[in-house]
Amino acid sequence: MSLEDLLGRGDLPEDALEVIRREVEYRRTRAAAASSSFDWLGCVLALLECFPGKAFVKDCDSRFVLANQRVTQGLGVTMDWLRGRTDFDLGRADRAQFHRAEELALMATRAPIAGIERSYVDVDGREYSYVTYKLPIRDEEDCVVGLAGFIHDTTALRRANHALLLQRDLSIRLAATSDLDDAMACVLASATRLECIDVGGVYLAADAGLLLRAQVGLPPDVL
Repeated sequence: MSLEDLLGRGDLPEDALEVIRREVEYRRTRAAAASSSFDWLGCVLALLECFPGKAFVKDCDSRFVLANQRVTQGLGVTMDWLRGRTDFDLGRADRAQFHRAEELALMATRAPIAGIERSYVDVDGREYSYVTYKLPIRDEEDCVVGLAGFIHDTTALRRANHALLLQRDLSIRLAATSDLDDAMACVLASATRLECIDVGGVYLAADAGLLLRAQVGLPPDVL
């Protein structure tokens, strides 16, 4: 006997009939959604593209399902190539193993990874920092079917904060000295730690050593 048949019976209490009506309506809505031509994957991908950093969706085997252009462009691949692949297909096995273990734990515990700051060094020796967010994806029956990940690059912010700290330290040291030689020594000592970042009108140039120039239009040989 179907639910529609039960609704036609007159011997059921009203509260039972209300439960049946809601279930019938839910099933009709679900069937309509399943037969709809709405592009759910396209909608999710559009949402991922709105994220300012890297965003992706993986299944329970940590295989990529969707990723925004910041992910694919950073890897130098297309979404068609990336779909169905894992981090093990992308290079360093140690990093892939780390991500897989982390994602297995996340899906088992259902505990999101929120705002963990990390850093890594690439093959050319450049250091990068980033903040990671990952959360499990559950279906309508509350089963974990995958995960979503978001990565925000904080390298530029970290370097800018580092430069500001050095500038503050330089200002404090300059305020504490009245000797020109000591002042120049402080500037040079701080400048060598700035990685060619312009701070307080002072530039660095690597030309057979460090050359300090002031931004006042003077010839290089004045200093």
